[in-house]
Amino acid sequence: DFCNSCRVMSKSSFGDSAVVKYINDNYYAVDFNAQTLQPITFKGTVYDTVSIHGMPFNKLALALTKNQLVLPSTVVFDENNQIIDLIPRYVAPEMLVAILTFYNENAYKTIPWDKFYKEYQLRH
Repeated sequence: DFCNSCRVMSKSSFGDSAVVKYINDNYYAVDFNAQTLQPITFKGTVYDTVSIHGMPFNKLALALTKNQLVLPSTVVFDENNQIIDLIPRYVAPEMLVAILTFYNENAYKTIPWDKFYKEYQLRH
């Protein structure tokens, strides 16, 4: 609730109809509140809450962001729940679809992002 850019991204990017459709068609999305007080089990490890500068954060949020928590962050996993990428900032809807397409099409395995994005822009 304290993170203004998180609320903006939730409503603008993750509320955008094109983003919602793309995610629903190609991904299993989780909206994770980094300040949840509930313990979370992920990949066999239980993550509880820790206080950082007087604010509670779930240790899973820290683990997913490699202890460099920036909010909002988008974490992209592969089919085996391995982190492919961490995007530590607000991402606008149009860019988010491009990023999700990059990973969904497995382009990240063969070409760099900048080359993919140039080609993506030509297609769209």
